[in-house]
Amino acid sequence: MSENSNPYIVYHQKVELPLYRIPYHVIIGEDSLSACLTHAEKVFPGTSFKNLPTGHQGHTLVLSHPVEGKSFVVCLNLQPEETFVEEIVHLATHLSWEIMSKVGISPTHENNESQAFICSAIFKQITQVVANFHKSDNSENKDIDDL
Repeated sequence: MSENSNPYIVYHQKVELPLYRIPYHVIIGEDSLSACLTHAEKVFPGTSFKNLPTGHQGHTLVLSHPVEGKSFVVCLNLQPEETFVEEIVHLATHLSWEIMSKVGISPTHENNESQAFICSAIFKQITQVVANFHKSDNSENKDIDDL
């Protein structure tokens, strides 16, 4: 195996949140969150995730990109299988706060239904990306050019 080869499978898909038409990236790792973050560093040049806490199954990131501007990224390791659904809910909640902030909605008791709809849509989209990952060839790392 060469130095540049990645022993872990990573799948990357760009999706768009309905209604607000806000795009975000979902990067799925079959067995490694660090492989997801390494892939994100390649897609978003100049970023580094070396200071992120370790031991997590996923991260929700807000990044600056020279072409796309502000980008939202969800990185998810599918292992352990027993907890990845809960992790999707967790990451969807974080992403919903970021999206609400971007569109100018302050989460409050009076408008919590908006956040509930956003979380539900994000959860549905991320689980669809996971399904796409399982259907894919999985033999190659999906790059920004593949989006």
